[in-house]
Amino acid sequence: MQVGFPQSVRALSRDNSQRWLWRLGIGLVLLTLWGGWFVYAQLWVYVTSRQARVEVFRQVHPVEAQVDGQVVASRLELGAEVQMGDVLIELDADLQRLELEERQARVAASEAELRAFERLVEAEKRVIGQMDEAAQAALEEAAARVEEAEAAAKFGASRAKRLASLRHKGHLSELEVLEAETEAKQKQASAQAERLAYQRQVADHKARKGDRLSHIAEVQQDVVRLEGEIRVVQASIRRLERDIARRRVSAPVAGKIGEVSTLPVGAVVSAGQQIAAVVPPGELKVVGQFTASEAVGRLKPGQKARVRLDAFPWTQYGSISGRVARVASEPREGLVRVEVVLDEASSRRIPYEHGLNGSVDVAVEQATPFTLMLRAVGKAAGRAPTALGETTPAGGAGIDSGDRQ
Repeated sequence: MQVGFPQSVRALSRDNSQRWLWRLGIGLVLLTLWGGWFVYAQLWVYVTSRQARVEVFRQVHPVEAQVDGQVVASRLELGAEVQMGDVLIELDADLQRLELEERQARVAASEAELRAFERLVEAEKRVIGQMDEAAQAALEEAAARVEEAEAAAKFGASRAKRLASLRHKGHLSELEVLEAETEAKQKQASAQAERLAYQRQVADHKARKGDRLSHIAEVQQDVVRLEGEIRVVQASIRRLERDIARRRVSAPVAGKIGEVSTLPVGAVVSAGQQIAAVVPPGELKVVGQFTASEAVGRLKPGQKARVRLDAFPWTQYGSISGRVARVASEPREGLVRVEVVLDEASSRRIPYEHGLNGSVDVAVEQATPFTLMLRAVGKAAGRAPTALGETTPAGGAGIDSGDRQ
């Protein structure tokens, strides 16, 4: 026997209708809210680089060998603090040192010979001065004798003339006059001899002085030659000293050794071979390598950035905020270098240091989800394959550059 419940059935029908209306209303509200968010909400658009690295602001200095050689001493220690000029590697320089000692000895001998020549020149000059003084006295004495002889000759000639006058008057005999004339001629001859002796002394003095001056000139030529040889050898000494100094590989700056090569004593290095890298102290930055297609024209100094380090999972440590400091103007191998300055407050919880790797995201603009969807559709359409296996621009068939123009 069936029993009917018409009122209950009608009540259940009304309840089902109301639930369906409520559900439809809630769905419409949610759809409206989602549509509004989809069209009007502003979302940050990030450009990401997976090739990011923490570096110091000052450039890391590589340490390279400047010449070929064999390692005779090594003070390389990873993480060691060094000062500018500290010797890290010494290469064998025995041959250069022996050659340096030989040339230094040659310079010392040449300088001693040069000093001897200089003393000889000074001695010759003193001798010439003494010769001048002695010659001056001798010439003055000879000049006095010449003057005395000439006076005697003049007196003898005058006396002979007077006696000849008296002979004409008959006061003297002819013999006395002849004796006076003979004596006058003798005195003239003596005066002439004194004059010749004076001239000979002058010539002798000039000849001796000329010999001394010629000797001084020869010695001075030797001095000039020695000075030239000394300068040449000294230049070679400076070259050897520089060569020896290049065999001592030193730290170019103060800092910490961040990278070393295994170079035991006896190992051979080549010129230009990097043996270490010195990390100078200073603030840290993050350097990211972005693809040129995403970075050029979009990345600019001042934009916000966030950094995630591989060694510190962001799910546990979070990310480090920062801002773009510099953007390279020219790509290298398709990548653009971007430097990010870290926010000190947000990076205190992570002990970051030079060499840490990670990723960096840079906020380049704000866009709505609708705009981002259109971009995605455009990119997908732009990559759509054609019959020839090529890609076409968004929205149409493949046309060549002439048709587009």
